[in-house]
Amino acid sequence: MADKPKPIYPSGIDVDALPSKCKDSVLMCCPGSDGGLFFPSSEAEQEWSVPLRAILYFIGMVWCFLGVAIIADLFMAAIDQVTSATKIIKKADGKRRVFKVW
Repeated sequence: MADKPKPIYPSGIDVDALPSKCKDSVLMCCPGSDGGLFFPSSEAEQEWSVPLRAILYFIGMVWCFLGVAIIADLFMAAIDQVTSATKIIKKADGKRRVFKVW
């Protein structure tokens, strides 16, 4: 089995300070890579420590889930109000009847 070639990093990157996984191959989270589709968004972000990025990504993910939860809650309240609508019909004999619209 052939050995993988060592990655070549741009000048200015301290290879000794990189995590061990970045010394064997250029991963998307390692400095010098093109990055992912959204994250890491810049070269400077790739130089942040991995625990710091993990914490910030986790906070961002929780923020997004909270936003989805709030929107879903508002939507369900609107659906509940629509499906609980009633209609009162007055019959010829004077009696009133309540019917559910849905």
